[in-house]
Amino acid sequence: MKLQRIAFAFMAALLAQSPAAAESVTAIVGATVVRPDRAPEVAVARDQTTVLSGPYIEAVVPAGTTPFPHGATRVDAQGRRVYPGLS
Repeated sequence: MKLQRIAFAFMAALLAQSPAAAESVTAIVGATVVRPDRAPEVAVARDQTTVLSGPYIEAVVPAGTTPFPHGATRVDAQGRRVYPGLS
């Protein structure tokens, strides 16, 4: 329930931004990414960084092997889950 509130607040904040601000880059770092559309053995990836450009997902990559995008807003998501594509 708490995760749903956080996800809703995050999406609401993205939608409320002006078009110029919507192009900002956000990196959600350290989350477990769950992709329900994939086969069970590859549906869950731990310790990932999700890079957003405005409201769009640009990349989902391992957190420890990827440099942090320059100028990006960092969201520490250790212990949290991200479900890409759900809105």
